[in-house]
Amino acid sequence: MEQESSNQAPQVIQQPTRPPRAIQRLPWKLAAIISPAVLFVPILIAIFLIQVTGASLLDGLFGIYTNTPFQNFVLNWVSFPLLLAAPVVSIWFSIFFASERADLSLGRRFLPIITTIVIVFLLVYLLPSLGFQI
Repeated sequence: MEQESSNQAPQVIQQPTRPPRAIQRLPWKLAAIISPAVLFVPILIAIFLIQVTGASLLDGLFGIYTNTPFQNFVLNWVSFPLLLAAPVVSIWFSIFFASERADLSLGRRFLPIITTIVIVFLLVYLLPSLGFQI
């Protein structure tokens, strides 16, 4: 009886494999486009909502209450993603992509972070020189 058990090959237990996450399948060129797009989409939505409602940023943000309550609500609702959510989410995505994609070269891993920094630099320094107030 002991010889029978010693002749059998040991059982190999296979661990279940997890399918790769979407971030691990995302091409680096597409990630370099998504990161700045996360910054621009809330800006475009804000511009659209302000144009459609007729709200004025100066009236709503600096206390001259010539806007209707609905227009003030739109301005308050739009200010959160523009000031806080868009930059934080964009940088979070860039850092997460760089940390998850160890299979890529260092330059390709950090390209989304670089593009986000360049876009923020352009928004902060280039727009005031063109006459836009931030």
